[in-house]
Amino acid sequence: MKILLILVLLVIIWLEIYFLTFNKNVAGQADQKANKIIDYCKTQNIYKNSCYDSEIPKLLDKLSGKNVFEVVRIIQEKDADYAYCHVVGHEIAARLTAKDPSKWREVLAQCTLGICSNGCQHGVLQEKFRNESFSETEITQIIPDLSSVCEPSDLIQLSGFEISHCYHGLGHLLMYMTEGDTKKASSLCKEIALKDDNRDYLDVCYEGVFMQLFQPLEPEDFSLVDGKAPQKNSLRKYCESFKDPRTTESCWIEGWPLYSSEIKNPKGLVGYCETSKDTDQKERCYKMLFAVISQSQNFDINSISVYCEGFNETLKYKCYSGAATAIIQATYQNGPKAVNLCSLAKNVKDQDKCFDELLKYANYNLSSDKESYKLLCSSFVDPWKSKCLSEN
Repeated sequence: MKILLILVLLVIIWLEIYFLTFNKNVAGQADQKANKIIDYCKTQNIYKNSCYDSEIPKLLDKLSGKNVFEVVRIIQEKDADYAYCHVVGHEIAARLTAKDPSKWREVLAQCTLGICSNGCQHGVLQEKFRNESFSETEITQIIPDLSSVCEPSDLIQLSGFEISHCYHGLGHLLMYMTEGDTKKASSLCKEIALKDDNRDYLDVCYEGVFMQLFQPLEPEDFSLVDGKAPQKNSLRKYCESFKDPRTTESCWIEGWPLYSSEIKNPKGLVGYCETSKDTDQKERCYKMLFAVISQSQNFDINSISVYCEGFNETLKYKCYSGAATAIIQATYQNGPKAVNLCSLAKNVKDQDKCFDELLKYANYNLSSDKESYKLLCSSFVDPWKSKCLSEN
């Protein structure tokens, strides 16, 4: 019965998520709640964003999950410092799911897409499955449905980012299903992330596996990986034990928290990514860590610009474009902010290359959200504006 239930739920999970619409006109109650939290957190002796993360989930006593995310959106509009809210997305989902784990599909229906880096969707899956244990037989039975749950259909329009993000989430889920066995979980990625039409989501699935290992959030997450992560000085050896270069580099890339102090400096970030001998894997490392830097700077474009200017000419525009792309992926309506970041590059050629990269990934990120795509396009100047509008 458990397997049958899970199979049915997984098949329809994205149907429930992607038929959602983002209601920008929720009654003034959300605005009122947002103002109250902002005013309260101004008076507290703790980091303001931590205060938001603590106070927002408390609204679930009176508001639906969807309306709580509207409060998050309003706070972000009123306080530019609160740009990264992935953790609070997890917490909202965890609290809603914990009330009645059997109703996790209904919780998914309250997760607003395109905000907080879709932390709510991750949080629902983790809260639902973190206490589940699966036998080898049950895992074998469920793999075919895991292989299809992230796939679009005639009824569902998904952007490339949303599909990849889903497979990344399945990497997290596989860690719960295998009780934190990274070798088994990464092996299962090969069964669900390689498609018959040659599409390949292995890297993002692997990254979900190792992100779960190196970045636990909740007590249950820490318990899952307790004693399993390597120490800093043995990270590379641990990652290379997976033999396959893509698994090794996914491990290395997601192991960045062990080197968080080093990558705060452009020179340290270069040293970290240049460890790989494979050019494609180096590029993947840079793209990932430029997104990490963007998040760590709370998407403050001036701070990010200062950081990016510390790279050589080969990497500078990649830093700008990688950070700008992360800004959009965090909240789809951030297109104008991403364009403004590109504009801060001191070299005009770097600006142009950054605009080109944003345009290149525009459909990948936003094809399922036409309004956010148009907002991004309108933020460009020509010729990128015309190109953007003509390509969608």
